[in-house]
Amino acid sequence: MKKIIGPILIILTGIGWLLNTLEVFPNVDWLWTMALAGAGIAPFFWLGLDRFTFIVGLFLIGCSACSLLRQTGRIDTNLEVPILVILFGILSLAAEVLPLKKSELFKDQPHST
Repeated sequence: MKKIIGPILIILTGIGWLLNTLEVFPNVDWLWTMALAGAGIAPFFWLGLDRFTFIVGLFLIGCSACSLLRQTGRIDTNLEVPILVILFGILSLAAEVLPLKKSELFKDQPHST
């Protein structure tokens, strides 16, 4: 699965670029929006599903969605930030109560002397 992360990110970058060029929703920076979504999807492919990827991946996808809503005038920045703080809290709580494994990134490693 790790081998497909690069091609998927390249495809998302191309889609974002194309949407910008075609001016689909002209006030939306599709490259940024797709990059956030791609950055949210990548941890699942790269590291699998664990507490860390659950929180970070879904948070970045939420950031992408909020960015799109803000850029299309559906929400203001003064709403976007509190929504993202609430989302982060909900994801953190869910990661604690769901049966997700602890991330390998944060396991204790022996110190060498």
